[in-house]
Amino acid sequence: MKVSNWSGNVRFSPESIVMPTNVEEVVEVVKMARKRGTKIRVAGSRHSFSRLIESQEILVDLSLMSGLIGIEPDKKQADFLAGTPIHVATEKLFEQGLGLGNQGDIDRQTLAGAFSTGTHGTGLGFASLAGFVSEMEFVDGNGTVHVVNEDTPGDRLNACRVNFGTFGITTRFKIQCQDAYLLRQRSENMPVNDVLARVDEFAANNRHFEFFWFPFSSLAQVKTCNPEKIENRRNPMLRFCSEKILERVAFGAFCKTATMVPALAPAISRLCGAINPPSDFAEPSHRVFPSERNVVFTEMEYAVPIERGVECFKEIMNLIERERIPVFFPVEFRVAGVDRAWVSPMHGRKSAIISIHVYRHFAMKQLFAAAEPVFKKFGGRPHWGKVHHMTRQEIETIYPRWNHFEELRQQYDPGRIFLNPMLESYFTR
Repeated sequence: MKVSNWSGNVRFSPESIVMPTNVEEVVEVVKMARKRGTKIRVAGSRHSFSRLIESQEILVDLSLMSGLIGIEPDKKQADFLAGTPIHVATEKLFEQGLGLGNQGDIDRQTLAGAFSTGTHGTGLGFASLAGFVSEMEFVDGNGTVHVVNEDTPGDRLNACRVNFGTFGITTRFKIQCQDAYLLRQRSENMPVNDVLARVDEFAANNRHFEFFWFPFSSLAQVKTCNPEKIENRRNPMLRFCSEKILERVAFGAFCKTATMVPALAPAISRLCGAINPPSDFAEPSHRVFPSERNVVFTEMEYAVPIERGVECFKEIMNLIERERIPVFFPVEFRVAGVDRAWVSPMHGRKSAIISIHVYRHFAMKQLFAAAEPVFKKFGGRPHWGKVHHMTRQEIETIYPRWNHFEELRQQYDPGRIFLNPMLESYFTR
């Protein structure tokens, strides 16, 4: 059987796919694998672009372990099974009058996949989404069930929050929530040089801030989101035109055209910037954060120290234009606060997060090979779920607690059953 991730850049054929329905069945799978010396990886929604889920032996699919277990209203905490997609979780929370403090711009991932890879949104008041985890349950490589929370000694929760499936199979999360709230999103095009000059201002004065530069153009789309008290829903017709006509039909056609005639990429990118419409609306937060992604792409993303973010972004811009790399997807810039998770890309520092995208792998090797040395030059740390080519030596250099993380991984999985070839290269002991 063949398995592919969302974008199709990762394809593999596991010997078997197992779909447990509860923690007891997960324990059985792990003990069986340990006895046979069989490797295991776990698949969430398969939205990662790196080879994290690749397995030639057992692939565990947690889609049957999905749903809300319970709410603690006084603490504003919610228990979810680990295979719950984010969009399902946020709707359930909204029904209970609760919401997440932050989200990314895609909500199709499972909670386990998003938390374990350090997935994030934007805003200096927030780091990775895993920071909302107050307790987690997982089955380690011996088949032992662990429950780790903020009272567990040794900073264990921060060690486990982001572990990209190397400690075991996560089965449950307790998440710290807040009262449901409205967000007002404003979006407009501005000269990219003006935006770059005002990054600190935008980041400091808005709860959430990001911008997208249209390659080969002078324009950037600036998005800000802030709490609002009065709802102002999007016009259904304008939303349909923006999300279905412009993004799905028009942009999809532009992508196919640029793939056939790469020389048109700069003109197509400039056109996309020129026709990008402004917006201003206020709706429940979980309907504002995510964007509908209909055009398939592959992504590389690095988090660099925030004080070096603008300089790094400018170098990426100059690289694309100087080398005439046929890029027509916007280049994204976000910000994030300090993360306590040991191997989160935002660990111990405020970060500028820069993302580059390619359409269905078009010019992927050219762009990623050229950009990655720039990210590394500026002290970048890759998103674990996106394309990167970090070595163990590089990882040890950029993560101060990597050796402690590796020691803990060895305790939880002495038989190394959760390591595929990519992960084996990170853990040599």
